[in-house]
Amino acid sequence: MALVRGRRRGERRAGAAGEGYVDRHGPWPLVAALGVVLLSVADAFLTGILVSHGARELNPLMAWLLDAGFGVFFAVKFVLTAFCVVVLVLHLRFRVLGPLTSYHAVAALLLAYAILFFYELGLVHRIGLRLPFWS
Repeated sequence: MALVRGRRRGERRAGAAGEGYVDRHGPWPLVAALGVVLLSVADAFLTGILVSHGARELNPLMAWLLDAGFGVFFAVKFVLTAFCVVVLVLHLRFRVLGPLTSYHAVAALLLAYAILFFYELGLVHRIGLRLPFWS
């Protein structure tokens, strides 16, 4: 049962420095991780729409994948994003840059994807496209 509902909520030893693996992080990391993945999916579709209307992908790797086809682009983007988010959540309490932990990296990714999403929605609106969910 411990495999399904892990038991570690904090360090194993008293006085541990705050880094280490835990089984239960609470609801926020799950919400943030799902948010990053869903916003990445939305970004992929909005990128496909914008590129099909004359925009250009600035990321050279993603541009190359788009040239290979939208399905390839979407699959690689989704797998890379999901894998990186899983690695970050597994290491949520580890320091990655000075005092900043993977927890901060997940929050920064969520914010970055939210900004990108609204920027792309603005571009879609600017070129006059109507999206089904936006009247």
